Amino acid sequence: MNRRWSFSIKNLMISLIVVMSLAPLGIIIFSAVEKHNFDKQNAWLEAERLCDEIGNQQEVLLSGTEQLLNSFAHIPSIRKRDAGATSALLAELARKFPEPANILIADTTGHVWASALPMRSRVMADDRRYFKNALKSGKFSSGEFTVGRVLNKPALSFGYPIRERSGKITDIAIVAFTLESFYHHFNTSHMPKNTSLVLTDHKGTILFDAGAPKFIGKEDKEDLFNLISGVSAKGNFEAVGITGKHRYFSYRQLRLGAEQKPYMYVRAGILKSNALSNSLLLQIGIMALVTMIATALAVLIGKRGIIDNIIALRDAVLQVGKGNLDIRVSDYVSRGELGELGRSFDEMSHRLTEDLRKRKLIEQSLIESSANLSATLNATADGILAVGENGKILFVNQLFSEMWDISEDKLEAFDDNVLLSCVIDQLSNPDYFLEKVKQLYASMDISLDTIHFKDGRVFERYSFPLGEEKNEFQCRVWSFRDITERVNAQLELSLLVQEVETRNSFVESVISNLQSGIIVVDLNFRIRMVNSHVAGFCAISIEQFVGKSLADICLELYENILAGIRDAELLTNFCTSKLFIGYTCVDLKDFEGNSVGFVINFKDLSEIVKIRKELRHKERLSARGEVVANVAHEMRNPLFAMTTVAQILEMELALNSEQKELLDSLLKESRRLNDLVEELLDSTRELRLKRKTVDLNKIIADSFQVLQPLSDNLKV
Repeated sequence: MNRRWSFSIKNLMISLIVVMSLAPLGIIIFSAVEKHNFDKQNAWLEAERLCDEIGNQQEVLLSGTEQLLNSFAHIPSIRKRDAGATSALLAELARKFPEPANILIADTTGHVWASALPMRSRVMADDRRYFKNALKSGKFSSGEFTVGRVLNKPALSFGYPIRERSGKITDIAIVAFTLESFYHHFNTSHMPKNTSLVLTDHKGTILFDAGAPKFIGKEDKEDLFNLISGVSAKGNFEAVGITGKHRYFSYRQLRLGAEQKPYMYVRAGILKSNALSNSLLLQIGIMALVTMIATALAVLIGKRGIIDNIIALRDAVLQVGKGNLDIRVSDYVSRGELGELGRSFDEMSHRLTEDLRKRKLIEQSLIESSANLSATLNATADGILAVGENGKILFVNQLFSEMWDISEDKLEAFDDNVLLSCVIDQLSNPDYFLEKVKQLYASMDISLDTIHFKDGRVFERYSFPLGEEKNEFQCRVWSFRDITERVNAQLELSLLVQEVETRNSFVESVISNLQSGIIVVDLNFRIRMVNSHVAGFCAISIEQFVGKSLADICLELYENILAGIRDAELLTNFCTSKLFIGYTCVDLKDFEGNSVGFVINFKDLSEIVKIRKELRHKERLSARGEVVANVAHEMRNPLFAMTTVAQILEMELALNSEQKELLDSLLKESRRLNDLVEELLDSTRELRLKRKTVDLNKIIADSFQVLQPLSDNLKV
């Protein structure tokens, strides 16, 4: 016969109380441990979300920046290194695209010759990492933490090589980011209180710290940086942060193009005290207190509620045994051990009910977290699709169905093949689309490409796999973003650049072919541009004029403009030539209406001066001709009368030879006087020489005959 336990009822009651307390205590501990693990995983998910948002934002920003810098090689002012025009263009781009803090261009020696922000002194970039790498690799290159020499703020800069048509690198385009925009993104990301966000460069220098800006520019903790700079591009870990607080961290490495080393590390951390609740210690404390109270009551209740009731029950049984049929055993049992046991079971049931209620609260919290994650994905600007093994759809947000125009019944099939059949008819190249999908499902590659639709839309497709271990597929996430407006804007920008180039070529052709000189100077009278007409005066190339002072080329013109004379004619020494020029000077203004220099238009007036002299000479001849004509008229009248009378006398009178000779001399002198009048008139006209052969002997003999009477009188 088996020997039964011979413990006292008091000890058995205490043992029963302790044993009954073990079950709810175990449930409390299990629930608390599960809640602890859930809170830790949820904290890592929140940190991962923030890292992915920052990383995606940075990748999109750099993609647009690289495309913008690529267009610089086609801009004429940059190819010609026109610092004024290029700086104005860069300033306009900085206003249209506010993400970059500054845009600069440096030549291959590192000299920065154009900047969106004003430069107060000569700036060199030859010692910057982005400059060296862009010049060496010929590709878009990243920099590191620096304090901008023009910006005067902590910044992360990137360099892009500008090539001429032959492929030779002529300049390096530089864009600087201050990362201050991440403050806004961080403040609107609805992260838990005291969440940290730290961005470091490739060496571990802190570029951005949302919670502790004082660490910007300092080196990151060595143990933290070693954890995030390993071979894994992203991950989670638990450690003490740079502020000395215990956190759950998530990180992501950002790489640029073909660069092997990440140019930025994104690390987000959530305080362990915020992530974990203190329910475990609280529940264990409550359970210990309840156990102590229950043990104390067991002593009292054991005597009053159990032992006394058993004695009363024994007495009642004895009374019944004695025949006292009025004694009811149920009266003793109901108030005895069975009633206390029932109440103990009720108490235990109550505790179990309370534990189940807490478990339901935990499950509800998980459901709410899942709903929050779903709401976050539905609120993004991308269409999201997650596909698991065998093409089963795990998640799809509302925007995805709207972008691809997929009906609700097709989504409810949860089959990726069904969705593919719905979308291929919308695509310009469905074969490429399906081949790419098949290729990515068979690999663990990350992909980024563009998809063109028949209706003109353009989507950016980003796909990456998820897996607990490397090369272990769990699901593939597809992200689609409508970039139609961005592509159209880039096309419009390209057309605008082409139009600007055409206009610039037209203006340059007009200026080059002007038959007057054009000189453009800045406010310090430094020459910025001349046309070929000006270069022809000095017999030097147009490029040799740039940078010279106007005073070195034409001192008199410089002094006149400096004195405020904007329109005049003057005799001046132009280079080595002495010219009489006429000029006009107008202000050169920028797009804001501010004066930035002067445009001088001048013309050589040497030929015009000769023409003016000839005109004045002709005017004098004309005036003299009128006087001579009047005198000739007054002389011809009596001369005609004299000649007529002489001819009549010759015909009417019988003259001897001597008289006839004198009359012939009179007629001859009259004709000579008439010829003299004609010569006088000819002197007022434009001289036109007419050559002919004459007999000089006859002219001399005639002259002697005319002068013979005079010589006889003078006895010569």
